[in-house]
Amino acid sequence: MQIVKYPPIYSPAFGEVVFQISAAAEELLELDILANDQTTVIGKKRFRGSTLYRVNVAGYGRRANRSNTPTSGRLFIRFSRQTDNQPHAPFW
Repeated sequence: MQIVKYPPIYSPAFGEVVFQISAAAEELLELDILANDQTTVIGKKRFRGSTLYRVNVAGYGRRANRSNTPTSGRLFIRFSRQTDNQPHAPFW
């Protein structure tokens, strides 16, 4: 699995914030959406059965900004089942 397209950094919360991720069709893809502290999981996505996924995570950012989640205006995404399991660049 691999992120093949990132959204622009500081994408607007009220538009789309879309990642494109490629994976083998039989591979289970699990994603964590993280708050700015890079440890607080504010959302999860799970996919299987395709080779390219379009993942819009803008709604997680909108909900986090309405709550007291420590986002400071930025969110991160990581693969739940990846050996390096490091958060990717902020997208917001």
